[in-house]
Amino acid sequence: MKNTKYVMLNIFLLWAILHLAYIFDGCSISMPSRTIIGKNIRITTKQNYSDAKEYKSNIEKEIKDLFESYNFNVMDDTCSNCDAYLTIEIAGTPLGAYYSSNGRSNWYWVAAKMEGNIQLLSSGKNIFEKSFSGNTGVPNSMVSGSALLPGASWIGENRYASFPKRPEEAPFQEALKNSEFYKLLNQLLDNYKSTNEFFSDIHEQYPFNVASTPDGRYVLVGNQRSLNCYAIQGGFAKRISSSNTIVNKIEISHDGQYALSIDMNDSISLLWDIKRGELLRQFRGQGFHSDVQCAAFSPDDRFIAIGYYNGWLNCYEVGSGKQIASFKGWGFFRVESVFFSNDDRYIITSADTVIKLFEVQSGKEIKSFKGQSSFIGLCCDTSGSRLLSVDCSGSIKILDINTFEEIGSRQIQISQSSISSLENQIYRFAFSPSRRYLLFRTVYLGKRIDVFDVQTGRIVKTLNYIEDINDMKFFGSDRYAITCSASNGIVRMWKILE
Repeated sequence: MKNTKYVMLNIFLLWAILHLAYIFDGCSISMPSRTIIGKNIRITTKQNYSDAKEYKSNIEKEIKDLFESYNFNVMDDTCSNCDAYLTIEIAGTPLGAYYSSNGRSNWYWVAAKMEGNIQLLSSGKNIFEKSFSGNTGVPNSMVSGSALLPGASWIGENRYASFPKRPEEAPFQEALKNSEFYKLLNQLLDNYKSTNEFFSDIHEQYPFNVASTPDGRYVLVGNQRSLNCYAIQGGFAKRISSSNTIVNKIEISHDGQYALSIDMNDSISLLWDIKRGELLRQFRGQGFHSDVQCAAFSPDDRFIAIGYYNGWLNCYEVGSGKQIASFKGWGFFRVESVFFSNDDRYIITSADTVIKLFEVQSGKEIKSFKGQSSFIGLCCDTSGSRLLSVDCSGSIKILDINTFEEIGSRQIQISQSSISSLENQIYRFAFSPSRRYLLFRTVYLGKRIDVFDVQTGRIVKTLNYIEDINDMKFFGSDRYAITCSASNGIVRMWKILE
C-alpha cells in the first residue's frame, strides 16, 4: 500500500509538472507583444469534390508553417482582439485527359489549375486584396502533348466522368506554386514583420516619377501618359484618381494639398488638387524654348516658382494663378533647380553651376555665386540658414545662405564599380525631410541605392533592387523611401532606418 501511495504521488507530480509546462508553453505562444492575425482559409474544388482532403491539408499546413516562421499568432477569424483578419480563398480545378488502351477507354489527371484571392482587413477596412491564378503546363487542345499517355487526346476542364484517380491526386500544389500566391503572401508578411506597418508595391505602366505628401497619406506616380494618385490606407495603396497628361517631374506642396506635374518638353505645368484629382489651373512659360525644367512651392504654399529651359524664372500665386514676379538672369542657360527661403522673401536658384539669390517682391538679384564645376543640385536645410550643394562626384558643400561662403563639406565615397569615371558619378539623389540623409544612385549602379548620413559623412545603408531605379524620394519621414522602376513597372516603399 505504501509503495502504491508513492507511485500515485509520483504520477500526480509528473502530471502537475507536465500540466504547468503545457500552460506556460501556451502562455509563451500567446504573448501580447506578438501580432495576432485571424485567418479564414477556404479551399475548394470545382464540381464540389469534397473528398479532396489530401491537397487541402498539405496547403493548410504550408500556410500555417509560413505564419509560424514569421512568429505570428494565427487564430480563427472569430477572435475579437485580432490585429488583422486574413481571408484566403483557393479553388482547384483538376484537368483531365481521355485515352483508349486495349480497346478500353479511360480518364486520368494530366494537369490542374489553381485560382483564388487573398484579402486582409484591419480596423474594418479592406487594406489588401489580390487575386492569383496558376496551372501546370496545360497541353494544347489540338495536339497531344508530352504529358499525355500514348494515344491520349486532351479533354480539358469541366469534362468529368468516373475517374480512376481521386481529385486530390491532381497536381494542385504544383499549380499553386506556379501562381503568385506564395509571392503575395510572403510580401505581405515580410512588410508587416519588418515595419509593423503595411507597405505594398504599386504596379504601374512605365513609372518614371514618384512623389508623396509629407504625411505619407498619398503617393503620386507619373509616366508618359498619366498622373495617378494613390491613397495609402494601412500602408496599402488604393488608386483614387488618374489624369491623362505627360509627367517628367512632380512637386508636392508642403501641406500635401497640391501637386504640380511637369512635362519637361512643354511650356505648361499643371496644378492639381491631390485628394480630388481635379485640375485647378495651368501655368504657361513665355518666349522661345520655354519648356518647364523645375518648380518649388514656398514654405507657406502661397507661391510657386517655376524655372524654364530658356533661363526665365516665374513666380505665381497658387490661389489665383496670377504671375507676381519674373526673373531673367541666366542668358541661354536652363534653370536647373529652385526653392524658397524659409521666410518666403527670397528665391534661390541655380543654372550652369551658378547659384543666385532673388528677392521675390522686387525681382531684384541680391547675390550670385559660382558653384562646383559638376554641380547637379542644391537645397536649403531646415533652419533656413544653410545651403547644401551637391555635385556628381559626391562632393557636398555647406554654404551660408546670406554670404554664400563655404562653412563645411562632406565627400561621399562612391563605389568605383565601373572603369569609366563618368559611370561612377551620381545620377539621381534626394534629401530627407530633415536634410540629414541623402539617397543616391550612380549612372553605373542603377539597381542600387545608397543612404548617406550628411552629419557623420558615412554611408549607413545600401538597398539592392532587381531593376534600374528611375526616381527616388523619401516617404513621409527620414525612415522610409519610395522608388519607381520603369522596366518592371513597380513603385516600391522601403524602410531604410530603424
